[in-house]
Amino acid sequence: MIIGDIRVNENAGLIVMHTIWVREHNRLARALAALNPHWDDHQLFEEARRIVGAELQHITYKELLPAILGQDITDKYDLQPQASGHYTGYDINLNAGVSNAVATSVFLSCFP
Repeated sequence: MIIGDIRVNENAGLIVMHTIWVREHNRLARALAALNPHWDDHQLFEEARRIVGAELQHITYKELLPAILGQDITDKYDLQPQASGHYTGYDINLNAGVSNAVATSVFLSCFP
């Protein structure tokens, strides 16, 4: 079990997603190691993790949210990734957390 949750084998779709992202992480770590031979394992792991998180976030905002919410809502609330540059509206004072109850119910609704 490399995912960290004993329920990983309960859903074939979940197994596929975990496998894809673990393999992508490892692919990136190997590529980063070749480009940065002076990095230690911890730095390689964290940089690959950061890139995988960005890839997953991009797919979520570009593909998943418009499919679930509709293009009108994603446009209304500016939920589309930018074509170039980066987001400049970050507010350090905004609590971007999600309550455990909401996160759990949303997660469980995705995996019947």
